Amino acid sequence: MKIKVKADCYLQGRLKFYTAIMIPWLNSNFKNFKPNAAIALNATRHMNKIERKKLFSPDIEPMRTAEGRWFEAIVYEMFLDISKKSDRIKYLARKGADAPRRREDVKLGQNGLFYSKYGDITVRGNGQDLAEFDMLLVDSDNHVAFAEVVTSPTDLKEFEEEIAFKKRLIGYLYDQKITLFFLFHPLTFPTIL
Repeated sequence: MKIKVKADCYLQGRLKFYTAIMIPWLNSNFKNFKPNAAIALNATRHMNKIERKKLFSPDIEPMRTAEGRWFEAIVYEMFLDISKKSDRIKYLARKGADAPRRREDVKLGQNGLFYSKYGDITVRGNGQDLAEFDMLLVDSDNHVAFAEVVTSPTDLKEFEEEIAFKKRLIGYLYDQKITLFFLFHPLTFPTIL
């Protein structure tokens, strides 16, 4: 497992915290934690019927999209399980099937955190979705962190810009100088940036 940490020089104190506390925590919680059949099956509850059907599609593109959604749900289920046993995660935002059933429709003037019609976590500004987060959590020191789950190669420049924007957005909304970001990928599981 590879874990990388990047931060600005002036944030060395916070970085030392994450190096001393969060990295060993991730190592101890994810090192031997492999998705099992129960977690994989339970993760399908976050997918709609059409997405579940596409997992077995002979057409590769819809199948890959469904696999990505499923992997995201598996990581969420793993975090749910770990957060119940750990004191490092204070809150984990619900999503998918766990999100509240009643959701606000998008309308002009909305600002803040909302759920999409599929239970995805979004931040809206004046009624427009500014960012979508695969996972959002609060650590034991009340710092908000987020996670992204990717299953396919992506345009790295565009992805870096998206992550930088999300870090600035969370930093602005919650008055944080540094925002922890977890990257989950089937081959490098997990990475902190």
